[in-house]
Amino acid sequence: MNLEVEPGKRIFFSTIGDGPQVVVMPGGFYVEHEFEPLTDGRTIVLLHQRNRGRSDVFGEALSGIDREADDIEVLRRELGADRISLIGWSYAGLVTALYALDHPEHVDRLVHLCSLGPRGFDYPDEGRPAIGAARIDPEGAKRVQELQDEGVADEDPERFCRKWRAVFGVRQFCEPAAMDRQRSDPCVYPNEWPQANAERVGWLTPSIERFDETERLATLEAPMLVVIGLDDPIPLEPAREMARIVPDARLLELERCGHWPWLERPEVFFGQVDVFLAGD
Repeated sequence: MNLEVEPGKRIFFSTIGDGPQVVVMPGGFYVEHEFEPLTDGRTIVLLHQRNRGRSDVFGEALSGIDREADDIEVLRRELGADRISLIGWSYAGLVTALYALDHPEHVDRLVHLCSLGPRGFDYPDEGRPAIGAARIDPEGAKRVQELQDEGVADEDPERFCRKWRAVFGVRQFCEPAAMDRQRSDPCVYPNEWPQANAERVGWLTPSIERFDETERLATLEAPMLVVIGLDDPIPLEPAREMARIVPDARLLELERCGHWPWLERPEVFFGQVDVFLAGD
């Protein structure tokens, strides 16, 4: 379903489940076929943010986490839901946190999933990006470059996207075999092809760099579950600080897990998130 949020510009969303509790997840195109375990008693709304998935390209001037937070409010009104819970994965954790700060009367619970901290990027990297880089097969990376040089990225961008993800996506996983569990395929969307995606993410960077909501997050009333994988290549301290600052937050640290807990540790992730969203 499409929803106009700027004149002539639309975002896309879909739903799984039909229960009374409404849970919105930006970046839903990554989990279109994986989040069924959370649908008992819930409607999971899978949001494609502006510039991502099936949504329109808005351009740099209309991009930023503040605009994406505003889109959630437009979506909530479209859904007719007085209150929603939110799952914010990766950078979208800042989007959902910002929405909760601006619209506390409409938020029940927040899952802050493998995301950043109250001060955006304002943390040392802890040397963790090197962990992800070390997981990449040099020969595979060389082959991807050869495919790009051969023009495959232009001639068959979906195929190139899948090759690229198979080689470089592994940096986000502690257990690379877990990648095979993903049934959703973001490569079907031109916005998720590597070159386009890198450009879109670049449009977001200034708004993340400006993000500092430390004072307001210390007053946030909504319960928050902060989830981190201890083998995630992104720094862990930002999320831990989020768990310390938000008054009603709890922290779930997953061993043998990177940036995709629902694929690497599904037996723990789904059970804990389900309990949290249910109000326990």
